[in-house]
Amino acid sequence: MEQNDNDDSRNEFRMSLDSFHSDIIYKYSYFIFDCDGVLWHGRHPIPGSMQTLFSLISDPDKQVFLLSNNATLSRTDFYEKILDLFT
Repeated sequence: MEQNDNDDSRNEFRMSLDSFHSDIIYKYSYFIFDCDGVLWHGRHPIPGSMQTLFSLISDPDKQVFLLSNNATLSRTDFYEKILDLFT
């Protein structure tokens, strides 16, 4: 029975988190994301980052900015990395 209680708690938490994200996305027009560790880690996208980016980018009322303090990659390198990770 404890397993079901834990599952119910997790589901409630996920639903409240989804509602929180929906409220933020609805409330704001501009979004700034750090790349390393927020959108991806190494060569792997962070779970949910692709869906979030696509939902924001596909909304004409939203503007998305990607930032990084990683000086080892050029803008072109970042562009190619984004395409590789998210397409």
